Formats: sequence, C-alpha cells, structure tokens
Amino acid sequence: MSRPQSTHVFLFFGTLFCSVPALNSPKPMFHDSYSSMSMPFHQAGCFDQLVRHSHSRWAFARTSAYCEGTMRLKGGSCIERITADLGCGFEGLYIQLLDAIKAMHDPLHPQQIRQNALSFCQSLQNSNEMCLASAERLVDVSNFDEARHYGFQLYDILIRDRWEVLSQSERLAIRTSIIQRLRNGTKPLLEERKFIKEKLTQVLARLAQREWPSRWPELLQTVKDLASFGHTQCELAFLFLRTFLEDMKAEHLSAAQRGRLQQAFHRQAPEMLEF
Repeated sequence: MSRPQSTHVFLFFGTLFCSVPALNSPKPMFHDSYSSMSMPFHQAGCFDQLVRHSHSRWAFARTSAYCEGTMRLKGGSCIERITADLGCGFEGLYIQLLDAIKAMHDPLHPQQIRQNALSFCQSLQNSNEMCLASAERLVDVSNFDEARHYGFQLYDILIRDRWEVLSQSERLAIRTSIIQRLRNGTKPLLEERKFIKEKLTQVLARLAQREWPSRWPELLQTVKDLASFGHTQCELAFLFLRTFLEDMKAEHLSAAQRGRLQQAFHRQAPEMLEF
C-alpha cells in the first residue's frame, strides 16, 4: 500500500531540514516516549538538536558515528573535542551515556534502539580519557546497578587492554577508585547485587595481576584491612581471593607471570590466614 502524498512531503522536508545547520536549536531531549512528529526526522538520520518542538529519544546511531569521528581529530583533550562537536558539556554526554545504558537493558525497547545504544557506549570506549571520566561517575553507589556494572566494565577494559599505555597518574587513579569502592562504595551485604560484587572483585583481581607484588606490595594487607570495615567488605575480600586464585590459571598469563604470582602469594598467605 503506497504512502499518502502528505507523508512523502513530510519526509522530504524532514530530510531537507536535516541537511542544513540548525540555528539556536534546543539541546537533546530525553523522553521515554516517541513523538509521531519527530519520528520521520529520526528515520532520516537527524540530530535531535534539529528536531525542534518535539518529544523524542535521541538517536544513538548518529551519536556513535559522530563520536568515532571526533576522536580522530587532533588538538585538545578527547573529551573537549567530543563535547564541543556534539554541542554539550561532559555532563550532557554523561546523561546520554546513562540513558544508553538504560536502553540496553530495557526489554521494552526495539532491538534496533538497544543495538544503537550499545554502539554508542562502545564508541566512547575508544578514548582512555573518556573511559576514566565516565567510569569514575558510573560506579558511584547512588547510580542504578546496570550503570555501576558498566563503570566497572570500563575499568576492566582499561586494565586488561590498555594498562601499558596509561600514565602513572591514570593507573593510580584507577587503583584509588577501586579501593574506595571496596571501602565505602557498596550497599549493605543483603542489598548489594551479586553481579556487582563479582564484577568489582574481578576488576581488583585483574589489577592485582598487573601491579602486585612489585608495584603494589601492600595490596593483600589492604584487602585484609578492608575486611574489618563491615560484612559487605568481608565478603568482597573473600570473593577477591577466590577470583584472584582462580585467575592464576588463566590462559592469558604466561608461565613466568603465573609463577611470580604464585610464589608471592605463598609467601604472604600465612598473614592472610589471620582473617
């Protein structure tokens, strides 16, 4: 069945409207329902900044592609380039990231929207600076659990894949943040979700593989001290030890790395038994 002529005209002007710069256009809007007025513009690939006087969810796909392009530019920090080209500050970009995480985990969203949300999140992972800034905010205990988990996932990516290219200050920032979350950045024992506890301890175990014992000799003592902070911290300490020992068998570790970790743990194990 052919579309009414008015629909074709509307789509034509929607596409034409998207092809010219917007003047004094509004900031992106965040709404859970689509506006029938804005849908043709989104289908034509418009930026939400160009969809005036509508109530629409931003289109993840165009933001993802745009971020990937701006990350390749030179001059200034990555965050400054991305936020400048998208017409929003880091706070605005962070809100979009939270919205994308919600969309990824919402089964009521169409599959395409969820896939575009995932692409948007992955595009921000291309920048170490953006990963660090976003992770620090996402893992806050006041956030919803899926956002916290994604924040720890960003830390995991940095430790696993990019540790050697991070500066000493960036490495220290990650270490400090993880220990702070273990100390006072979790919910009470019976309220904290299992997948949060497992992800947090997994990140710490991966960090231990990178830094302990040569560059972080006091790690095990720090974990032992944290166990006395509360029931949640005590459980996290034991979860870390379990994960750390299991990861010693991981295939990505060389024989030399595995031997170094095992020998160091055997030397310090008696002190850990004083739990």
